[in-house]
Amino acid sequence: MDLPDGMLDWKLIMDQECFYVGLRPAFRPELLPEGMKDAPEEYMPCKGEYLRIHGVNRNGNFGNQLNALGLTRAPFQIGGDSVPLYSLVDRFLAGESGLNEIAETARTKHIVNMPGETGMPDPACHSLLSDRARRILIIEPGNGFAEIRENYAVMSNFSMLILPGDLTPEKYGYYGVDRYETALNMIGKAGEGFTTEDALAVLDAVKQVQWAPTQVSFVYSQNENRVYYTLQHDFNHIRIHQF
Repeated sequence: MDLPDGMLDWKLIMDQECFYVGLRPAFRPELLPEGMKDAPEEYMPCKGEYLRIHGVNRNGNFGNQLNALGLTRAPFQIGGDSVPLYSLVDRFLAGESGLNEIAETARTKHIVNMPGETGMPDPACHSLLSDRARRILIIEPGNGFAEIRENYAVMSNFSMLILPGDLTPEKYGYYGVDRYETALNMIGKAGEGFTTEDALAVLDAVKQVQWAPTQVSFVYSQNENRVYYTLQHDFNHIRIHQF
């Protein structure tokens, strides 16, 4: 997870059910859309607690909510068939919904982004979710969803299902294309023998240390049901959380 220091209220939370980055969005009531204060539970699932936005649970469900710069096709709204992306990720990591249910929701509902006033300059996000069966699902508000048939997938800060119109070489750094290509190449070269050490090496290679520094990096080992993680892009000190 890459985030400027002090931008959002987040914390790393781990127990025997889930390892996750929790986010408490800085919703300012006076700036929220009309009716937000009385929104149904699915719109404000945290109720003052921390949303599960990036993590893995003991059943091997992985999910993230990654900033997708400029993905503005589905701004936050209440009512009708709209469902916020953060609600899907939170429920998936909490073990309340499986990947089939999440995919069905993405297929039948209108998935929307966070409200504009959350403490984030650009609240647009997209998500990659996978389960113990190694199925992979990408969801992008306004762009739809896709089930990935390959054995792995890589995401960065540009929309994947419909590429941004200004995705030119001059903006590759802005969108994180360089880090995306680095990760894709390293994983592809490792092939079927990809190990925990290989995964940590990929994360080390794409870490950020200046603006929006990498705050948390982690690798989940399905065979060990264990998480290897590091804080503040310090790959000389790897910690372990055992489910």
